[in-house]
Amino acid sequence: MSKNIELIPPCSMRQN
Repeated sequence: MSKNIELIPPCSMRQN
């Protein structure tokens, strides 16, 4: 799941 979040720019930015 971590890899999936990294691929997604919007999700990654919101999670970070």
